[in-house]
Amino acid sequence: MTKRKYISIHSSSTANLAQIGLSNNAINDTLVSLILPTLTDFASNTGFRQATTVAFGNNFNTKKLEALHHQWAAGNFSQFPTIKILSATDLGGARSAFSKTTNTIYISADFVADQANNPSLFKDVLLEEIGHFVDAKINKIDPQGDEGKIFANLVQGRAVTEQNLQQFQQANDAITITVNGKTLAAEADIDPASNLQFLPAKVDALFDKIKSIINDNIPSTSDLPLIGNKLDLKASINTFIDDVKSKVVTELGKGQGNTIAAIQQALFNALNSTNLLLDSDDPDSVVTINDIQVIQDNTSIAFKFNIGTVAHPNISLYQNLGLPNLGLDISGGLSADLDISLGVGFGVDNFSNDQNAIFLDTSVAKEFQAHFLGKLVDGSNNPLTLDGTLGFLHIEATDQGSALTADFAADLKGGDAQGRIRFNNLDTIDIDADALTADADLKLFIDTGVSDPSTGASLNGPLPSKLIGI
Repeated sequence: MTKRKYISIHSSSTANLAQIGLSNNAINDTLVSLILPTLTDFASNTGFRQATTVAFGNNFNTKKLEALHHQWAAGNFSQFPTIKILSATDLGGARSAFSKTTNTIYISADFVADQANNPSLFKDVLLEEIGHFVDAKINKIDPQGDEGKIFANLVQGRAVTEQNLQQFQQANDAITITVNGKTLAAEADIDPASNLQFLPAKVDALFDKIKSIINDNIPSTSDLPLIGNKLDLKASINTFIDDVKSKVVTELGKGQGNTIAAIQQALFNALNSTNLLLDSDDPDSVVTINDIQVIQDNTSIAFKFNIGTVAHPNISLYQNLGLPNLGLDISGGLSADLDISLGVGFGVDNFSNDQNAIFLDTSVAKEFQAHFLGKLVDGSNNPLTLDGTLGFLHIEATDQGSALTADFAADLKGGDAQGRIRFNNLDTIDIDADALTADADLKLFIDTGVSDPSTGASLNGPLPSKLIGI
């Protein structure tokens, strides 16, 4: 007896799947060995009716449900819908969908290719669409929510909490797909939470791209007032981003689970313990887990947070402070604070595979900012005292609040209307980088050791404030 072929691959996807050893027969065998026995076991379970009521409500055609019940329990799947594999583009990015119009389950070829070695996920997705098929079979009107997701969980004996149930019932699983040039209404697997499992493995690449684009646009700091080339801004920024990336990747790699709450907690653990997480614009003024902001709707889940650090680079002063006519002998340096902050956003949506599902969020204005402040101090961190010459005079100069400031900011650009760039399009990221601004406000009190012969008054006083910039 010839085995029924449940699955067919659209001609546009046959070659691509064949390259990785996936044929109609191979995929069909997976369905027969993985899905159908699960449905038979489910139909043979005494809890079948109760489970289907949870998934599909109470106002359905009981005769049609019982017909399916008896067929499945007997291993009879003659009423099973057709299953076709199409391109992800035709499915609008969804991994799978069911159309009542054609009584057909459609599966994304990209999803099949990417998850060839992940039968558990393949099973979840296909069972959800079978749930949509059952719903269309027994209900005249599609109830609110993603009943296919509820069905897929119950069929596999998974507990569905009241919170899960509310979430699934509030979801909107309706989409339109294109099949042979025709637009069809469909129900789809569009829950972005299913793609959270792909995020931990891609976070390091997201941080690398952020670092790369900022690096390429950091202006030179080789000729700053008072310190010349002593500030290596690029190295400080690289160290900061690498430190953040290392901590986040390590924490996400601990296998904490890939739920929204677990990822939010992992990000908080990675960043808060080392004081890298900054307070956001929430009402409180302390850093809490709520500063890892979660922005969620039916099609996407995004995580946004602000991170920062204050470095204290050891910087010596430029010879003569850039004032050669004073002939200053300098013994001291700068008390330096380099304040670096970065707004980070990334997440997943309901696209069919890991690279398409993950995105970098560039919607925050001026994501990157660096501010440098240096003050003149001696080795004991007291105001710097300088010896020098002014003409024929020997002078002593004491700092009275001189300061060097430098600022740089950059805004990441690109992506869709929401500023989201998909993982496989990260090379399209752009940046709007400000010019580096640097100013030195030099305030010195000069002691000449000389008095006015006619009045006896000291010829000491402040050197006129000198503002030096680039």
